[in-house]
Amino acid sequence: MKRITPAQARSRDEHKAPLPHHLRPLLSDTVRGFINHLKSAVPDLQLNLSGLSQDKSEITEKKEDALSISGVVDGEPNIYSDSSTYSNITRYFRTLTSYFSRVPSYRPRLVISPHNGVIVSSILHSLESLPVHELSLSTLHNPNYTTVEAAASQIISGAARRAPCVLYIPYLDVLENSCTISACNIMCTMLKDIPADASVIIVATLHTSLENGSVFSEIFSSDSIKKIPKPDRDHIKGFFRPLLVHELSQNFSVTKVSTVEELDEAPPLNRRPLTEVELSSITRQEEATLRELRLFLRDTVNKIMKERKFYCFCKPVNTDEITDYLDVINKPMDLEKIRRRIDNGRYQTVKEFTDDIDLIADNAIQYNPEDDHTGRQIRHRAAELTDYAHNIIDSELDQDFGKLCEEIRDSRIRRKQEDQRSDFESNRLRSRSSSALSSSRRNSTTAGPSTSVVSFHGNQGGSGVSMSSDDVEKLLREICERLRGKSLDQIMELHTLIRQSIVKHRNTDKKVAIETLIRDHLQPLIQSF
Repeated sequence: MKRITPAQARSRDEHKAPLPHHLRPLLSDTVRGFINHLKSAVPDLQLNLSGLSQDKSEITEKKEDALSISGVVDGEPNIYSDSSTYSNITRYFRTLTSYFSRVPSYRPRLVISPHNGVIVSSILHSLESLPVHELSLSTLHNPNYTTVEAAASQIISGAARRAPCVLYIPYLDVLENSCTISACNIMCTMLKDIPADASVIIVATLHTSLENGSVFSEIFSSDSIKKIPKPDRDHIKGFFRPLLVHELSQNFSVTKVSTVEELDEAPPLNRRPLTEVELSSITRQEEATLRELRLFLRDTVNKIMKERKFYCFCKPVNTDEITDYLDVINKPMDLEKIRRRIDNGRYQTVKEFTDDIDLIADNAIQYNPEDDHTGRQIRHRAAELTDYAHNIIDSELDQDFGKLCEEIRDSRIRRKQEDQRSDFESNRLRSRSSSALSSSRRNSTTAGPSTSVVSFHGNQGGSGVSMSSDDVEKLLREICERLRGKSLDQIMELHTLIRQSIVKHRNTDKKVAIETLIRDHLQPLIQSF
């Protein structure tokens, strides 16, 4: 019964995970440095470094576990567990021999700042032979415990009884700020009570740093607090090189494009010409619609001109009195001129009308200075004129009617262009058809070998083509220059964004050349950091 562990006190292995393959060039040396720190405190530590190897042929480091001592129950040898007294005494002396032959450890501690889940999971995975006991906010507030103090006492004492093991404390500074003073003191005293030579490896992390006067400062010395170093140039290159070489080479393929003859431009689609009856009917319908537009625009201008505050915009500016007006204003405009344009049918859309209203306001604002009282009054009325006109149009004019007027304008422009182009196209096609055969023969005889065009597309079935080494090194130098002094999170963020950009353009149907992808997408992304 003494060997039975309660369910809530059993070790937790969900934090153990090998270092992902794509992160090993960037973080493997950092994780090895933290593991070497633990190994210096516990020389007989059994490690599994398979999660750090960048080469699959690397042999996992295996050592004999000298920390597990047979024949020891709760720290004391049981010489009466067998009916044979001689065999128990022999086992007892073997236990003593194994204990004194073991290289002793002294308070193995490791505090990682700032917290990084990938690095911590990799460190715990290398210690896979040791159970992990977690002391965190989630375990302290486990409903199986009555109070936080009871949970902390149970977890720490359970880890001390089951040595060798790992006591994992994530976000130590956040834990201290969240718990009461009594709970922190209990945890601190219990951690101090763990024997100095006990093989209880404490691995903790910090969100920022321990505050001055922290109760845990006595337990975790400055030598045990290790900051995650910023990756150097070689690590960044090793991290981004597989992405540029592997991903791009998988998603670029060679398409053989044979040199063929230059084909003539396809003639425009021949539409059936409208008969006179059809054209007359369409013209009558368009004129009826534009007549309604003119009536609405006249009402709008009349409403504006009835307002006394807009009287200054009704007539054109007298250039005999204001001689420098035309030197400042290039396109004079007034409400009387707009009314004449309505009568002459110059406006086919509402936007053309509002553009002239805006032109009146812009001219008034441009000519009249703001530092003069009269000029300020005119500028205010010009701004009010624009708002007043647009408000009438938005409230009284149907949007579908405005779109219909724009369609009429586009249809008239298209019919005019087709009429002008019909004669020109017929003459051009007749002149080029006579030389089409000779041009085809000349191109077929002078055609050179087929050329290779590299394009980026979603089909990965083609033969892979990698970037040239010069292009890769140039892009890597630019990445290293931008990421100089950046944090680990920023480096991983850029790596993810570059990979997302490649995958996004790979899954589109539109082909993108490799030079275009780098120039228009990858380089602006790198420059943003």
